[in-house]
Amino acid sequence: MIIKKVHIDNFGRLQDKEFSFGEGLNQLLNENGWGKTTLSIFIKAMFYGMPPARDNVKNERKKYMPWQGGNFGGWIEFAADKGDFRITRVFGKTPEGDSVQLFNLKHNCEVPLPKEELGEWLFGVGRETFEMTAFFPQTNFTASINEQISAGVLGLDKFKYDLANVGQAVANIKKEMLAIKKNIVKSSEIERLKRQKSDLEQDISQANLHMADLQQNIEKLQKQNIINAQNLEKEKIRLQEQEKIFASQMQIENALKAENEKLSNLLLQKGDKNSKKGYLIGIWAVAFAVILSGIVLGVIQTISWLVAGVIGAIITILATIVSIKYFKKVKSGIASGEKSKDLRNLIKNCQDRIQELNVLLQSFNNVIIPNKVDYELQQEIVFSSKLNLERLLAQKESLGHQKERLLLEIESLSLEIEQKETNNKMFAERLRIYELTNDYLIEAKDNVSKRFVGPINEEMNNLLAKFDMRGREFVVDANFDIKQSTHAGFKEFEYSSQGYKDILSLCMRLILINQVYKNDKPCIILDDSFVNLDDKNFEKAKLVIDEFSNKIQILYITCNESKRIY
Repeated sequence: MIIKKVHIDNFGRLQDKEFSFGEGLNQLLNENGWGKTTLSIFIKAMFYGMPPARDNVKNERKKYMPWQGGNFGGWIEFAADKGDFRITRVFGKTPEGDSVQLFNLKHNCEVPLPKEELGEWLFGVGRETFEMTAFFPQTNFTASINEQISAGVLGLDKFKYDLANVGQAVANIKKEMLAIKKNIVKSSEIERLKRQKSDLEQDISQANLHMADLQQNIEKLQKQNIINAQNLEKEKIRLQEQEKIFASQMQIENALKAENEKLSNLLLQKGDKNSKKGYLIGIWAVAFAVILSGIVLGVIQTISWLVAGVIGAIITILATIVSIKYFKKVKSGIASGEKSKDLRNLIKNCQDRIQELNVLLQSFNNVIIPNKVDYELQQEIVFSSKLNLERLLAQKESLGHQKERLLLEIESLSLEIEQKETNNKMFAERLRIYELTNDYLIEAKDNVSKRFVGPINEEMNNLLAKFDMRGREFVVDANFDIKQSTHAGFKEFEYSSQGYKDILSLCMRLILINQVYKNDKPCIILDDSFVNLDDKNFEKAKLVIDEFSNKIQILYITCNESKRIY
């Protein structure tokens, strides 16, 4: 393929710029900062567009959005095996806002776009392969390999998409293997579940033993309760028989009550007589005291004897009158003396009757109360036994629920263990298949690669011989990785100086271009790719580039006068 013209409307800092190129080596020399990297990115974007990128460093769309505004894009004209075309692109803020047109310059008409990206349609490789082969950025163009490049190098173009997916397939297999390993339950976890199940089974055994003991105790209590109920019934019958004489007890109590009331009345009558006799004696005592006082006063001449005698006579008269009245009553009471005697007899008889009734009541209580106490005691025994039976039955019911719960847990654990063991077997089988598949894919790839390692190394040695490598020896392994051969073994070439890495990457990329692009080869874009080479090796690089430009168009962009090729 030959790029003929490039027109930039607006792209980064470049505005309304047009460039023309011819076959072979094309060199652009301008001052630093004029936009050489912008031009190389624009050419790549014309063929492959600009995909979205979350990383701002890699976000070319955001980086090259026109500073001055205007139409974001341009066009490029080229000649290829498929014909002469012009690609016109206008970029939006997102890929959804892009527009692209393909013109056939020979027929001067727009043609339908292919299903794949235009660069892949033209060169047969994707963006990544293009960037790893024909696109040499200034900052880093270290040679590396993907599966699509491997397919091209191995001459398996018909299977390049299959081989390009080998790496992805291996990566997917490893990802699946990792996921399977995460899903496989560790044996320690299954053992833990089995121990937990065994503990629950022991709990079930203990519960069964406890339940058997409870059942025995319940049966004993049930039998004892029957006996207790029978005893209670006997006591009840005895008490009922004793209570039949309850009416006799009531008669005794009523008679005792009546006798007590009668005794109280008799005692009251006796008390009235005694109080009257005391009253008479009191009157005479006062009279005597007054007379005696008068005599004394007369003796001591406080008052005259005449006055004392008068006072004494008056008092004596009064006492005599009262006494006469009282003795009249006494006289009438003498007539009822026999009644007083009868009163005393009645009181004594009443007291004797009360004593007899108390003795009879005590005898009655001595018979009734013990029977009642025995009955109440038997009631307490029956009630306590029923409570114990209810408690044991409640314990049995609770233990039954606990046993059911344990059985459910054991069943759940058994299912879980069985499921995990089944899953582990399934995962183990799947893992074995994935591991075998992964090994077979890698082995197949290595076997195919090894067939081409020799020719690649021969071509690499021919190119490296044109540079000053100062006795250093480099080889390409079966994975197409460049390594330095030392007395201590092979060392990754990344540990070499940047100048040597650039030489090795240049040679490897030139080899890959010949191998990967079987028919139409793209233009090689060199963006100031030799800044790390010393003068001697730069001169060697110029010869290699000049020789290579006889077969492929090369666009070399630099801002350094000392790094110009011609």
